Amino acid sequence: MNKLILFLSLALLLPACATIPADSSLFKVKYTALMKKTNTEAMVINIKQFKELENLASTDRQRMQAALALAYAYYKNRQFDTCVKQIEDFSRKYPSYPHLDYVLYLRALATKAAGKQQFMKAVSHVSANTPYPEKLRLAYTYFVDLITRYPKSEYSARALNLMKNIRTNLAAYEMFIARYALVEGQDKEVIRRTEYILEFYKGTPVMNEAYELQAKAYRALGKDKKAEEVERQRKQAEQSSTSS
Repeated sequence: MNKLILFLSLALLLPACATIPADSSLFKVKYTALMKKTNTEAMVINIKQFKELENLASTDRQRMQAALALAYAYYKNRQFDTCVKQIEDFSRKYPSYPHLDYVLYLRALATKAAGKQQFMKAVSHVSANTPYPEKLRLAYTYFVDLITRYPKSEYSARALNLMKNIRTNLAAYEMFIARYALVEGQDKEVIRRTEYILEFYKGTPVMNEAYELQAKAYRALGKDKKAEEVERQRKQAEQSSTSS
């Protein structure tokens, strides 16, 4: 009887064991499940699970997948600086990775997200000492690097739109500071900021307001002719954008 029970127990266990993947495929199963979670869940990502994925990797390819999955998990978890550090470590360790365009894209994307946090913090408390959203500018250079090195990459096409967004945000930052300076009676600072916008951020939504603020600042300084010249430039720019 005992032998029969043992036999039946083993018979029941065999089908269950057959559904458990071998060590060589366990990484793939775990990797697929974790990546699916990052794309479907809005909740906080369990970073520990992604770190454990590296222990299951048995080949260089799997180790690279695990390292990039961890970087992406940091990004989804809004740990942008940690994501960038993970990517930089990856780039040093695997300089010949065949899909380096994705690596560069993720680095730029995470840096842009960190820069957007800087931007939102800056414009919510504008003052004379409001810090510049440096990481937005850095993200722009990262996107340029991606496009220069991989012009035909699908990620380069996405980068172009994101770069436009960065320019819009940086122009908006300058405009926030210019408005603050106008309220504070710092007319020369208003002129300096708006001149910078008009020179380097052509085509952004704040162009028209930059002309208006600059004209106001010149009038406040008693330079009416200069103000009239700026207003003419504004009208010309407006007509040019309408006709194009």
